[in-house]
Formats: sequence, C-alpha cells, structure tokens
Amino acid sequence: PLAVRTDYRWNDQDVNFYQAVFSGRHHPSLESRGLIEGVGSEGGFLVPTEYSEQIHNVAIENEIVLPLATVFPMTTPDLKIPALAIGDHSSSLFGGFIASRSPEAGTLSENAPTTRQVALAPKKQYGFFRCSREFADDSLAGPDRIAEICGKGLAWYRDLDFLKGGGVGEPLGVLNAPCLIVVAKEGSQTADTITYQNLVDMMGRMFSGSFQNSVWVAHQSTIPQLLTLEVGTGNTHVPVLKESDGKFSILTRPVIFTEKTEVLGDQGDILLADFSQYAIGLREDLRIEFSPHLYFATDEIAARLISRNDACPLWGEALTLEDGSTTVSPFVTLAERAV
Repeated sequence: PLAVRTDYRWNDQDVNFYQAVFSGRHHPSLESRGLIEGVGSEGGFLVPTEYSEQIHNVAIENEIVLPLATVFPMTTPDLKIPALAIGDHSSSLFGGFIASRSPEAGTLSENAPTTRQVALAPKKQYGFFRCSREFADDSLAGPDRIAEICGKGLAWYRDLDFLKGGGVGEPLGVLNAPCLIVVAKEGSQTADTITYQNLVDMMGRMFSGSFQNSVWVAHQSTIPQLLTLEVGTGNTHVPVLKESDGKFSILTRPVIFTEKTEVLGDQGDILLADFSQYAIGLREDLRIEFSPHLYFATDEIAARLISRNDACPLWGEALTLEDGSTTVSPFVTLAERAV
C-alpha cells in the first residue's frame, strides 16, 4: 500500500484556504461540513472564522442602518429588551409617570410608568450562489474578492429588510413601523415633487431628542428634485441640498442616497430617521460554506452564506406632546405625491 505522508503542514492556512477548496484535491487541513447540517457526504467546507469576520466587516462598511442602529449580540434564540411606554405627554410621561407638587405633610398621589418589552427572535437570512471553477481559479487573490461579494450582498439585503421589512418572517422595517409619522403633502403640490416646505414639515415632526442623531435617507430618483431645490427671495437663492467634501446635507442633517427606499413620488422616497432608536439583534453565527461537489457535472462551485438576525424600532408608537395634538417620532417620511 502507498505510504501516507504526515510530515507536511498547511503553513499559510488563511491565504490558501480557497485554493485548497477550489483545487478539488485533498488537503488535510480542510474541515468538512455538509451542505445539509450533519450530512458530511454533501462535501461542504466551512470558511475559517477570519473570513466570516471579514465578510461582516465589509457588510457593515456598506450598510446604512446597522452602523447607526442599537445592536444587541444574541447568544440565545430570543431577546427581550425592557422598555418604557412611549406615552402621551399631555397626561403623563412614559405611560404613567407624573411629577406633582404637594404642601407640607400632604398626601402623595401614586403613579408609575408603564413598562413593555421589545422582543427579537433571530430569523434565518441566507444567500446561495454558484460560480464556474474558472472564476474561482481566477479569484485566488480571491478571499478578499469573495468576502467583498458576500459582504456587499449581505449588506444590501439586510438594509432592505431594516428599511422595508414587513415584520412577518423578517425584521420590521422603519417604513412599516407603527411609530412612523407620515407627513402630508402640500395641498397644491404636483405629482413626483419634493418641496422645501415638505422637508421643513418633516423636520418639525422629528422627536427633539433624536435630532442630533438623525439622517436623511433618500431614493436616488429624488436627486434631480433635491439638487434644483432652492429657498430665498429676489436675487438671493440658497440650495437646500448642500455639499461639502463630497458629503451632502439638508437642514444641517446628513443625506444618504440609496436605491433601497421607495421611488420619487411614493410614500417613503425620503425618510428622516434616528436609527439609534432601531434595535438589531445579531446571532453570533455567520457561516459561509463552499462545496466543489454539488455541481460536479458542470464543474461549478456552490456556496452559501447564512446569517440570523432580527430587528424592529424601539418605539411602539409615535409620541404625543404636551399640547395634546402634535405627534413626533424618530422616524418621519413623506406621504405619496402621485397626483
């Protein structure tokens, strides 16, 4: 029988992992994982932890919501976040707290804030792709390239869920949240427009405690409207969308342009948000696995990326101010302007 060599080492394991997988040859340091958990015959290989972290880093660099949100690492299947009721400031704070005055030796009235829970339960999010062996072989500079593809893809879909998710089987996005305030258009406003008054009205409905953390998130189709929007009288006109060193702002708050909100004229095409009031629960396990065997007949590589997360606003409703009629929120958008 042939002798089995035991005197060699995978000295540069991190750099050569992909080369070992894509070569189709045996490598003693590869750790086998089934494409179905517990089924080793499917022939998958788990990417080293360092690359999983790299994918996470690439994702965060390209995301809008997660870097600005309140993130809770999750090590259990469920996370309960204690919170106070939003309340109505015309009657009390936090659903029941009242500070009163009393004469000496007077009887103090009992009152207490109302508590609630924000519940997060991680939901599986996955990506599955296949590529030719030629692509894999040509990508041996490749770990960084693959991490970039996976990280940007993960970032795009997580953002989409955090902004527009419906909350059933997926996170509850801010544009579908019960605490979202929708500002009405102007009475004479034409379709598919944004006016300076729209933006002022949105700012007026932003919770004052969220102002310093707020950012504008606008669909790319709003750019022509915002770039031509000016305010002033006579010969003095000031652009509403200001630029400095390649960064944009409106009414002093940063602007992020994206394709992940609604298009110009639809409700949600522009959003003013304080994402620190958005809770994201991240399970620790991010897995990316490769298999050179699943598409053996076509000489292709299969890969899957799996993450588990959940998210929702920390506010369950908008806040009514002391005047009894004005409502504010950390999340404000503009109503539809279709006609």
